Amino acid sequence: MGYKRMTKEDIYEILRRWHAGQNVSRIADVEKCGRKTIFKYIKKFNEAGFGRDTKLPDKERIWDIFEQKILPSVERHRPASKQLEPLEDIIRDLASCHFVEQKRNLVVAGPSGIGKTHIAKAIGHEVCRRGENVIFKKTGKLQELMEIPQSERAC
Repeated sequence: MGYKRMTKEDIYEILRRWHAGQNVSRIADVEKCGRKTIFKYIKKFNEAGFGRDTKLPDKERIWDIFEQKILPSVERHRPASKQLEPLEDIIRDLASCHFVEQKRNLVVAGPSGIGKTHIAKAIGHEVCRRGENVIFKKTGKLQELMEIPQSERAC
């Protein structure tokens, strides 16, 4: 899922749909954004004392309530390419696949929307091109996998 600039209207629509009982996956499909983003706004909505069991405030009231809590994260401080500039040498080194020769794993972490998935998939593609196997998991799935006892994991 690529980066989508969220507007106040988008945030309101996410909260309205969730408040009306839609599941997060459906909201993500309709609003064309990631489930992680939706969960972030729902969490902030709940932290402000609202939930599915409370009356949904009107748009203006929601914007007033969340202006300090949500909107600063809506605007990206700088584009992803600028955020990754200081890491360019590290990314190029990872693309050389030295970590594979050393029998090491790679976990890519960082803030939302900077291109972690793109970079990880590109490096994984290069590893495959060199004849090695790759397992790609997003954080949520990896955490689920790690909570399963070793004896119960699928090969």
